[in-house]
Amino acid sequence: YRVDSIVPGNFDFVVVNYSKPDNLNKQIKYQVEYITPVMKEMVANKYNGRTGWNVQHKIYPAGSGERFTMFSVDGYASMADAMKSFDTEYGKDYYAGWYPFLKKVHGEKTMENSLPNGFGYRPIYKRILKTN
Repeated sequence: YRVDSIVPGNFDFVVVNYSKPDNLNKQIKYQVEYITPVMKEMVANKYNGRTGWNVQHKIYPAGSGERFTMFSVDGYASMADAMKSFDTEYGKDYYAGWYPFLKKVHGEKTMENSLPNGFGYRPIYKRILKTN
């Protein structure tokens, strides 16, 4: 994988959002140019417990048979914060909290992504930096 954009931070747990966009180049551009500045604001404000973020795309192996071609990583300080990223409630807009950050960073500017069906797989991993 190649790291396309990163918002550094300290975190022990990650939610990895695997996907296979219709147009990989378009989606990477969307993530780098539109989402990265929003994530900088979200991480700076620890919105929903997020303490880091990055986006990467697959270099090898490659081909039309690959299940996923990219992923984004949301970093969290605790497992509880990581679990909250999966929490939805009927009738409530999960992304409503994003709107103030989008408006602050981009105003009325929008940018179309290439991921109509969302993320295909979203596991939580515990980050292990070393073993004894």
